[in-house]
Amino acid sequence: MKRRPDLPEELRIEIGSLRRNVELEAKLVDDLLDMTRIARGRVSLHAKVVNAHELIRRSLQLVQKEIEETGLDLLLSLRAKRHELWADPTRLQQVLANLLQNAVKFTPEGGNIPVRTSNDGDTLNIVVMDTGIGIEQEVLPRLFVPFERGERTVTRKYGGLGLGLSIRKSIVEMHNGALTAASEGTGAAASVAEAIEIAEREEIDLLVSDLGLPDGTGHDVMRHLKSRGIKGIALSGFGQQEDVTRSTAAGFEAPWLNP
Repeated sequence: MKRRPDLPEELRIEIGSLRRNVELEAKLVDDLLDMTRIARGRVSLHAKVVNAHELIRRSLQLVQKEIEETGLDLLLSLRAKRHELWADPTRLQQVLANLLQNAVKFTPEGGNIPVRTSNDGDTLNIVVMDTGIGIEQEVLPRLFVPFERGERTVTRKYGGLGLGLSIRKSIVEMHNGALTAASEGTGAAASVAEAIEIAEREEIDLLVSDLGLPDGTGHDVMRHLKSRGIKGIALSGFGQQEDVTRSTAAGFEAPWLNP
């Protein structure tokens, strides 16, 4: 019905809302079924040799529309030389897609989503980051506990049962891997205005800032704060000499190149 060109706009909006709600309900049912199967040891893995980089690219296709619509910046750095795994590709993609969807969901418009791979000996590390609001330190230990949703504001805004990360962690562990989360807590500023507002309100000794911000650049923040004797480190993926010179002129002590 939504594809019909003669469909009234009001009805098109209603159908879109209906579809989103049906998809959400379907996901809730799927999560409950998955949790039950995992608890009873009835999840079977159909493992084969898979290319983790290819799975990441396929998973990114599932969130590409949301990334484009919200003006997010995808920073892809697939540097692992050994990136083949003995894994169930469907289950592993399910994990990756969930992590990427969460990153998109919690990152404000104009933010960044770095996705990286690296090797640590025989271990493949896959990192999905976001520039969202952060996670309170007391919430982190409960993040993978079934039915835990963290802060109430998150529950009200995004809904869900709090099963997604618990299920993904179990699936990763079935592959002899580990799924962990880290955050410095809420209050990491996501824009020039927020950074300046926090610096005016709190005592700041050091600024670590990404150069790409939705309402300006890290240079703008540094120029505002250097008169107060605050030192700064520029976090950037751009490492040309002109970039270093520009950052130094703005008041940063040193560039921190983000591989």
